[in-house]
Amino acid sequence: VDDGLRRWSRRWPVRELAAPPAGSGLRPVLGDAGLPLVGHTLDYIRFGSDLGRERYERFGSVSWMGAFGTKMAVIAGPQATQEALT
Repeated sequence: VDDGLRRWSRRWPVRELAAPPAGSGLRPVLGDAGLPLVGHTLDYIRFGSDLGRERYERFGSVSWMGAFGTKMAVIAGPQATQEALT
């Protein structure tokens, strides 16, 4: 069941959360919405930190995902976490 849920959660198209300002040199924040309405809520409940690690490896230290009916920014890794909290 877990393998099926993980395969299902990876099938959504990757999109930019928003385009970075022109000339800023910033990279777009990539992610995916997941299932309609619930997004990656079920993945998060079942896999927790493993899901976070997988998304960090896939998208980098800043990404987004659909969960709880909305879009959520995800910050991972020591440098991004320090930047977000200071």
